[in-house]
Amino acid sequence: MINRVVKHNLGQGAKYTKVKKRRPVKLIYFESFDNQHDAMSAEYHFKKQTRIDKLNYLKNNGVLLPALY
Repeated sequence: MINRVVKHNLGQGAKYTKVKKRRPVKLIYFESFDNQHDAMSAEYHFKKQTRIDKLNYLKNNGVLLPALY
């Protein structure tokens, strides 16, 4: 997990984080899963949510975010 954050900040991660203005990234939340299939399924479903639903999910899981527009 930490290695992934380091890779993103070096510009070696996902295409989205290769752009300098989107770095540095900061890990604010993570979950553990029993297997890769469950983890990827959860990530897929999370990405399909609206921004408001994502923010509510994080809030309901104890993530305190600064006020976002």
